[in-house]
Amino acid sequence: MTHRQSPRFSKSLISLVFSTLLIMMGSTLAQTPTNVLPANAHTTKAGTSWTCNRGFLKSGGECQAIAIPDNAFLSYSGTRWECARGYKKTENTCNLIRVPENGYLSDSPLGPGWDCKRGFRQAGELCKAIVLPENAHLSESTYGVGWECLRGYLRKSDTCELITVPENGFLGGPESGPGWTCDWGYRSLVQSCVAINVPENAYLNNSSYGTGWTCNRGFRENGQLCLAVQIPKDGHLSYYGNDWTCSWPFEKVGDKCLRKQ
Repeated sequence: MTHRQSPRFSKSLISLVFSTLLIMMGSTLAQTPTNVLPANAHTTKAGTSWTCNRGFLKSGGECQAIAIPDNAFLSYSGTRWECARGYKKTENTCNLIRVPENGYLSDSPLGPGWDCKRGFRQAGELCKAIVLPENAHLSESTYGVGWECLRGYLRKSDTCELITVPENGFLGGPESGPGWTCDWGYRSLVQSCVAINVPENAYLNNSSYGTGWTCNRGFRENGQLCLAVQIPKDGHLSYYGNDWTCSWPFEKVGDKCLRKQ
């Protein structure tokens, strides 16, 4: 025989469980970290944990002060230290940067902490003057020898030699070249600029290699000539215009266009 519980008993049971949960939650809240803050700490915005004050670092359940050496200061984040300007970090100390004559303090974290003035180059712990050859000027680059030849001169070892421009040429071109470039329509040959012979039905191109010319559309290169492309029946010029292809539904067979089987 089954016994049914009365409605009054069920309500009492629910009330007891709810009261127990409230007691447990209150006990948990009473033990939150906000009530057991270590020294030099503060609660987070959420109020459920804590973090160390500026100038302190968390270590276990405590906040330990950051040891700041001489000639250093606390960083913007407040969690580490940085050396004052003019000093460089070496392990846990800040050592004075010794700037040589003709040098100045740099803000780069790399290197010795100083750079040489314009006209000088680093040589060990010194700044040595750059020796300019005749017909040269100081460069803006911090690498290399520190100088460049004047326009019209080409670097040869540690000197600047006058560039001899041939007829039909002009100053310019890649640094590794002779210092001059041929005019449009001419090609470099040894120390001179030779005219490009463009055949009939062709035009000059911009390539520094090959013949220097390209056949017109509808013509193909054949030695030093441009010959007309012979298009068979049911064919047409190809995409590049220097050959032919068959129209659909024909296919290329030798020099003819035959219907596909």
